[in-house]
Amino acid sequence: MSVTLIIPDLHLPFHHLRSFEFIEEAIRKYKPATVVCVGDEIDFGTMDRFKNRNQVDMTPKEELEKAKEGLRILYKLCPTLHICKSNHIQRVDRTAHNNSIPSQFLKSFREVIDAPPTWVWHEQFLIEGTDDKGRDYLFCVIHGHQTKADNSARKWSLLQGISTVAGHNHTKACITYDKTNDVNVWSMSVGSLIDENAETFNYNDRYTRRPITCLGVVENNVPHIIPMN
Repeated sequence: MSVTLIIPDLHLPFHHLRSFEFIEEAIRKYKPATVVCVGDEIDFGTMDRFKNRNQVDMTPKEELEKAKEGLRILYKLCPTLHICKSNHIQRVDRTAHNNSIPSQFLKSFREVIDAPPTWVWHEQFLIEGTDDKGRDYLFCVIHGHQTKADNSARKWSLLQGISTVAGHNHTKACITYDKTNDVNVWSMSVGSLIDENAETFNYNDRYTRRPITCLGVVENNVPHIIPMN
């Protein structure tokens, strides 16, 4: 049985305090062949261009060092990890661009966070396999900011005609089945693993919907949402 574990938005260092324990438990239980993070592994709230919507009481350097403390735990839990490129990670390049800093002066993101060479970033990550009945399958994992939709996973699956996993929307954890162009597809939104009370998420106070903490698992092309108890 082929199993893929999906880690949603962590937004280090503003992650849920049980995140790493929860991930470790899932790895032990499901023994995934592949682990994928949907992106936004770091928040970079100190580089938010909407400065008025949060009050992160630290400098960018302090935020990075705190985030790296969490990453070092994740490096041990997931020595090999596929990660989707995401909007919060893009804040670093955007900040440099807005301040006219040439890319030649910048380290790669891998160097900045001391990531192992077995961590790989993708625009989208495709996973293919064969289920227990001998049927080939293919699904993709994206961050979800590309679609600007409430249900990014579903919109992408319908547009592309491929089963899709997405994060980005912290308040949505759901699985949907559709048929498009005579192709059966599923979509899974995987919520987040954030600490909703962290100062960087003060903008959530304007909304009634709250973040959902969970993980995603795909077993033989069947998606499952694993809520944090």
